[in-house]
Amino acid sequence: MTAYIVFLRRINVGGSRRIKMADLRSALSKAGIADPRTLLQSGNLVFQSNGDERSVIDIVETTIETTFGFGTTAIVRTAAQMTQILEDHPFSASQVADSRFAHVGFCRGAPSRQGFSTLLELHEGPEELVLGDREVFVYYPEGSGRSKITNAALERHLETAVTSRNWNTLTKIAALLGASS
Repeated sequence: MTAYIVFLRRINVGGSRRIKMADLRSALSKAGIADPRTLLQSGNLVFQSNGDERSVIDIVETTIETTFGFGTTAIVRTAAQMTQILEDHPFSASQVADSRFAHVGFCRGAPSRQGFSTLLELHEGPEELVLGDREVFVYYPEGSGRSKITNAALERHLETAVTSRNWNTLTKIAALLGASS
């Protein structure tokens, strides 16, 4: 079995797309996912499956659509991929010291390298951006709330769905992965 992390995009950010994590765990269990675990109310799942990435995406997205009545985008990484991201990130020790400012944007597909180059050319803010294989690392020295480097901007330039999590959340997910092993 492979341990997976699923990041759900655009849930629990507004009244019409709310899912209680207990209800999500229950729905996924009924759909055949053994012992799904959630973290926070922002759509972070951890579970093990014999399926590949595509089948994990299909079961999660289909379950949410049929159970809760709206679509979402599931972005998936294996535990091994997550470990690699946490070990090989481009952030300095001081950047992750206050983990609210270091973010990782997880891309659904391969990001456009040309689009990322264009984003860097147009960018005038204090944020630092580094593109990985299927991640974009963003350091927001002034916080992400007022930054022009939003998920929408990342998606527009990278030409793929993106959902971001701050370093604090990612370290909690790593701990949850450790607890589920």
